[in-house]
Amino acid sequence: MIERPTDSGKSIGMPIGFGTCFAILFTLLMSLNSCSSRSALTPDWEQFPSHTSSNEQAHLQLLKLVTDSQGNLLSTGTTQNAFGKRNRMLFVHKQTPDGAQLWSITIDIPDDEETVTDILTDDEDSIYLAGKNLNQNFLVKLSRQGKQEWLNQFGTAKSANICRLSDQIVVGSDSIRIFDESGEIKSEFSQNTPATTVNCLADGTLLTTSATAIERYDSNGKRLWKTDAPQNTSQMIRSIELSGNRYALAFWIPAENSLQVWSLDQQGIISWQQKFNISMKNRAMKSAPLLLKTKDEQLVVTISDRYSSFIAKISHNDGRALWQEQHNRTDLLKAAVIDDGGNIFLFGGSQTQMLNSDGELVEERRLPGSAPFITGDMALGKDGLFVANSVNQANQSLKIYTARYPLLASNFTPSI
Repeated sequence: MIERPTDSGKSIGMPIGFGTCFAILFTLLMSLNSCSSRSALTPDWEQFPSHTSSNEQAHLQLLKLVTDSQGNLLSTGTTQNAFGKRNRMLFVHKQTPDGAQLWSITIDIPDDEETVTDILTDDEDSIYLAGKNLNQNFLVKLSRQGKQEWLNQFGTAKSANICRLSDQIVVGSDSIRIFDESGEIKSEFSQNTPATTVNCLADGTLLTTSATAIERYDSNGKRLWKTDAPQNTSQMIRSIELSGNRYALAFWIPAENSLQVWSLDQQGIISWQQKFNISMKNRAMKSAPLLLKTKDEQLVVTISDRYSSFIAKISHNDGRALWQEQHNRTDLLKAAVIDDGGNIFLFGGSQTQMLNSDGELVEERRLPGSAPFITGDMALGKDGLFVANSVNQANQSLKIYTARYPLLASNFTPSI
């Protein structure tokens, strides 16, 4: 019995007779035949980019993926000589949309245990890497050719994210820091919380989130408003900007095993709230909640453990759940994207799932690599969907796998 929420919030089921059963069985058989002819999960290309290191025991851990204005693919992560040994460095690979490798570099940042936590490109396709080492955060700028232009180390070793505010780069970590074009810190201000995520808004202001509060600042660090986060919120918070100076946020509440989505207006006042109580096998191990918006600004929120993923579509006007689904998985979600047709792509380190705009699972593919907690990322480019992960080798080292999949609307129609 297929269940969908009605306007009253209740689910309804339809009794199924013999004739209906026969029709469904016939449709299932036809859909299985049509699925076998689909090319959705046949990549345009697959590559194992080479690295500048000649050490065959190199352990490459893919962490982040992004595309530039030309559709080129940038993958980054950390490298070390062998499992269990420190001395990590950063690597960056650049490939064309067709998979050809343009360059590959290694960056050795002072101190030890470097980890990339975010990457972005600007209008000139310069590359910015944010991350942390044993003692500090760092921000690195590379030219489009991969030449290091500057490096700044600052603060304490917290996970960092970056966004663009006009021609400036904003980093959120133990505090908010705004960097000028030369890499100098122009201003700094703090929420006095253990970790802060920053979102650069279209009007030039900043939206910050932490486990305790959502705050909006102007570019000079003046706080415009503060709204308390739900009690017992974990650090896994996501925010996106909607039209009309509105903001949507997703919170994971471990004590309640619940996922909450809020909408705030430009003054930080809550417009609506939606709460999902989620039953999953592994309460301790969850992915961060991922919050996305469709072309018409409907919201999609998802979270997973190692065994299944929960996903729901929500009206941005009033928070109504338009549908909600749960699908089996074999790894934690790392990334999710939505194309212009509303089709949803869910990515873990070793599995990609493709859902249609109604949340129905259409196709899935196992990627190379067998570790349940393998790292990876996904990005939506002009030429298709890019995925990348780290692949186990026979000699116990890891190498990088990248691939591009086509985005063809005919491949994402419902099977039933």
